[in-house]
Amino acid sequence: MISNEDFKKNILGFNVTSCVVRRKDFFYFLLREDYTQSGKWVEQSDPPDEKSLRKRIVPFIRSKAPAQQWSAVTLTGQELIVGGVSFAELEQFVSMDADGRVYAVGSGSSGLEGHVDPDNTGLHRGSTTRLRTISDRLYVCATGRTVGRREGIGKWQWFTKDIAYEYKKDREIAGFEDMDGYSEQDIYFVGRGGDVWTFDSVNWRKRAFPSNISLRTVCCTPESSVYISGYEGETYRGAGDAWKQIAKPELSIPFKDMVWYEDRVWCTNDYGLWWINGDKLEMADVPSEIKVCSGNLSTRDGVLLLAGYYGAAVRENGEWKVIFNYNEMAEKSGR
Repeated sequence: MISNEDFKKNILGFNVTSCVVRRKDFFYFLLREDYTQSGKWVEQSDPPDEKSLRKRIVPFIRSKAPAQQWSAVTLTGQELIVGGVSFAELEQFVSMDADGRVYAVGSGSSGLEGHVDPDNTGLHRGSTTRLRTISDRLYVCATGRTVGRREGIGKWQWFTKDIAYEYKKDREIAGFEDMDGYSEQDIYFVGRGGDVWTFDSVNWRKRAFPSNISLRTVCCTPESSVYISGYEGETYRGAGDAWKQIAKPELSIPFKDMVWYEDRVWCTNDYGLWWINGDKLEMADVPSEIKVCSGNLSTRDGVLLLAGYYGAAVRENGEWKVIFNYNEMAEKSGR
């Protein structure tokens, strides 16, 4: 689904670090420069400073003619970026780096919007970890129990100061790493040290949780069960203050994304793709050319997008389609 020319121009030399579905035919891939492909780097070298690595936002619009489907925006001087879709004022894709620098594009508008906390007021007191659309509103969470919501271009409402947090006491054990919700009146936030909170748009409530592991992902399902996963893929199912451990696979790295799609929870990290049915976590039964695309997940508008270091694929109406295979395309490009 990508030409050799488009691959060389937009993706070659970069690694996919996240993906976002804006519409069923409109996807975004977030990329980070692969410094190991630089002629200046040798295996024994220390990794370069994160800000020195170029970041790239690559839109893919399936509904356009092949010659117009792919494009790219390159960002410099930014930490690792995450992305999401905002419907406040304009429908836009929004990225934010770890330090709070924002770039937005869509509906005829695009560009950098500056820093969300330029005066260091403490509203954005941690490192950005996730942007997520909940009831068509874009929320951001960060470490230091940071939470905000996009209200429009360059405008954010912050809830950070409403959440209990003491720097000396909580900085090593407090969230947040991820969030998900049924509505703006029922959102879950998770993070370090078994830190689980719920938010009803006004009040915050710290929830009892049976483990103090570092929590990385949360998924709210239509079945009224919430799934939370953390260190080594340890996974729990429950809601409120009642939780049950359903899996402890002892993975080398935790899940990066958990989403609900086709009546099950899908989970992924750089090494594989899993799904959860009830209390059972198992490797997803998908073709090898799809497994190689593992790394990140996004779902919206009836499609599931999977993307990672080695490729990208989309699932729709029960069928998978490969968007690109990185190694195959790189070989065609002479790399």
